[in-house]
Amino acid sequence: MAVAAEGDAAGARAESGAIADVVRKRLESESSSPFLWSCLGLTDAMLGNKGEAVRHARKAVELNAEFFDAFDGPWLDYVLAVVYAQTGEKELAIEEIGRVLRVSGRNANVHALRRALEFAPLRGDPRFQALLDDPKNNTPLL
Repeated sequence: MAVAAEGDAAGARAESGAIADVVRKRLESESSSPFLWSCLGLTDAMLGNKGEAVRHARKAVELNAEFFDAFDGPWLDYVLAVVYAQTGEKELAIEEIGRVLRVSGRNANVHALRRALEFAPLRGDPRFQALLDDPKNNTPLL
């Protein structure tokens, strides 16, 4: 994402493609790793593979649902929200990040979301702004 934020789209695609190749190779032996699936979802989103990105991020969430793992589950939901945002699924991204804010401030808080590059596609959307401005989501940092 940092390479893309600097305006080097070709560099970001090349970097994402290389990461995706490594992750796919690791998935051959670690196919039940939700973290590898979420990483593949993120790289597919950077590569513009919308369908694959969403499918991989959802698989990560399914493999490690919150009710199985309340510590890491919300992080995988956060990644799903990022994938939705990066693939143009604004409504789903806002819905998911709102849920993550309600479940766990460890993975997301409005202070970080205001500046997070991964949610840049949501800036200017009144629903995203309302989520950031909602006092229920504005938990203290300390």
